[in-house]
Amino acid sequence: MSSAFLCSKCGTTLSSGREALDFAVPPDRSLHRLAVSDVSPGSSEMTFDYSIVTKIDELLAGFDNEIAPLRNRLRQLEEHRAVLLNYRARTRAPLSPLRRMPPEVLGEIFSWTMSPVLDRLRRGRIDTSRSPWLLTQICSAWRRVAVSTPSLWSQVTIDYPESANNSSRYSLSLVEAQLERSNKLTVYFYGSEELDPSSQIQMFELLLQHASRWEGLSLGITSAIMPLLPTLRDRLSSLKHLWIQWDTADSQGEAPSIDCFQTSTSLIDVGICNAYRDVPIPFPAEQLTRYELNAPWLTHLGILGAAPGLVEAHIGISFDDEPWPESGERIELLQLRRLYVSNSRILDRLSAPALEELALECWGSLTTHIDVFFDRSSCRPRRLALTGTLPARATTMILQKFTSITEFTVEVDDSSSPDELHNLITLLSAPTHGEASAVVAPQLSRISFGCQHDTFVDYPLLLEMFNYRWRAPDCVFEHAALLTDSGPVPNRTTVNGLDALRREGLNLVVVEGVEARDEMHSWSFSTSW
Repeated sequence: MSSAFLCSKCGTTLSSGREALDFAVPPDRSLHRLAVSDVSPGSSEMTFDYSIVTKIDELLAGFDNEIAPLRNRLRQLEEHRAVLLNYRARTRAPLSPLRRMPPEVLGEIFSWTMSPVLDRLRRGRIDTSRSPWLLTQICSAWRRVAVSTPSLWSQVTIDYPESANNSSRYSLSLVEAQLERSNKLTVYFYGSEELDPSSQIQMFELLLQHASRWEGLSLGITSAIMPLLPTLRDRLSSLKHLWIQWDTADSQGEAPSIDCFQTSTSLIDVGICNAYRDVPIPFPAEQLTRYELNAPWLTHLGILGAAPGLVEAHIGISFDDEPWPESGERIELLQLRRLYVSNSRILDRLSAPALEELALECWGSLTTHIDVFFDRSSCRPRRLALTGTLPARATTMILQKFTSITEFTVEVDDSSSPDELHNLITLLSAPTHGEASAVVAPQLSRISFGCQHDTFVDYPLLLEMFNYRWRAPDCVFEHAALLTDSGPVPNRTTVNGLDALRREGLNLVVVEGVEARDEMHSWSFSTSW
């Protein structure tokens, strides 16, 4: 007879399991021999075996009877525990410091969860699993704060990529809800000629209803959207930032101009990408602090003469069938800090005494125009960015003469001469003439090279130049950048050499792909927003 005992908490009768242990180690060695061999048992042995199995079955049934109530009790205890845990969480929730946080502080924290605009555009849809939509799904308190914080809903990003199967990837109801929760608006709308225009037109018409609240507009125009633009006339008094581009050449149509922005009296930043033909877009230039435009030179002259408060300008000369004016009144831009010109001859007509950064495409004579411009302006620029056909010796002469230039940027494109690039890098990694140890332009603390599209530089030679300037005793070189868009990248040996410089302390940035392309755009004060 087995002994039993009671559970001290629930009173359940428990078996000691002694019988089970006795059967687990049977005393009969003949039985053990039969169990581990393939010998057939005799009739008497079979009778004995059956009796043992029967007894074991009885014991197992007894254990099952004892286990069942224990399992039920364990389940009850776990359920009670879960209820208490849930109650504790709800009881402690009001004591959380987050509950006492002012809504405006929580709203500021929410703003840091927003994805960058370019990321949202590249997704090509409204993603309700991300901020700000996600914030409305956490709890009622967070929802109230998120819905009542207009800045979280102020950027409307709509992009119809050509890869989309249809143009109904954006929900009108979701966009309408976002518009209702916002105050001032920045609208990013990029249409596609390749997709059905009906849903694109519906979406743009919805946005047009709120045009008076637009502070920023970045517009990719299609032929279907173009007829809607005149309805914007006299409705954009709050507009401060404007960017316009066309999806394809057909998007520009035959319209002679777009004349709905003349009364945008708050406009301070204008960018227009005329990639296919010149479409005049009049706008008030008097209050501009920045503009970016590729257009005939006479168009630029009109803008520059009317915008004395310019701080940044990207001047691209395109579609210029008129003869270049040989002379004219010089334009004083007293507040200009950053300037890009696609032709160095533009500098002959400008004076910018506060200029800090100059970027230009190199065509023909370089030193003459820059020399005169810097001397006339009496400016002390700190950054020079060049692209195009770089004359190596002329470039180094400028860097040596204007010692205020501490940042030098070279952007390599299809027009760049490999020989001149090789000569430029060689000159930057060699002593000046007549001085065995002096470095060319030792004041340069930052040197950056960027390769557009499939272009590249001599990477081993570039590494040699970085090494030389890093170790030169009279050189203050401390920052280097190498950006590659989609062309060949440095080999393993060069990468290892760059890593070695980084470990020694050189502030080195190596970037590829889309990020590199965006960074190179910024070198010429260009944007695509």
